[in-house]
Amino acid sequence: TFAINTYTLTITKVGEGTVTADPLPTEGKYAYGTVVTLTAAPATGWHFVRWSDNVTLDEEDPLKATVTIEDDTEVTATFAINTYTITATAGTHGTIAPSGDVSVAYGADQSFTITPETGYHVADVLVDDESVGDVTSYTFENVTASHTISATFAINTYTLTITKVGEGT
Repeated sequence: TFAINTYTLTITKVGEGTVTADPLPTEGKYAYGTVVTLTAAPATGWHFVRWSDNVTLDEEDPLKATVTIEDDTEVTATFAINTYTITATAGTHGTIAPSGDVSVAYGADQSFTITPETGYHVADVLVDDESVGDVTSYTFENVTASHTISATFAINTYTLTITKVGEGT
């Protein structure tokens, strides 16, 4: 009697996501020559990057690939966390730190410190073009999109009160 050889398909994931195989193996193994369709599904906040080299890519859907089982086979699906940009700017007479384009991973927090020069104060801070007031720090919590933050500064002004005692101007 003869039986077809069977082999193991090992799927490794780098990052967060799932990979489904169709058809499913029988008792954990595939018969020689079985064509298996693999489908990657990134987790929320992640994206699919690539398949390992030993698969045939689906030209219409980069999340899909096929592999023909001819031996024990290992396939890797790589996922990466989404990143977003927070663009931070400061007007004259002060700074914001960090500044420029700040890359933030999905779900992370990012804090900014706003510091006026001596003799100046924070006039206003705009987050996504909406005022949050004259704050000296701001934290974006659980980042899931790109944002902007900008600070403006104004010179300090003081009241001079003159009290006259006696005669004179």
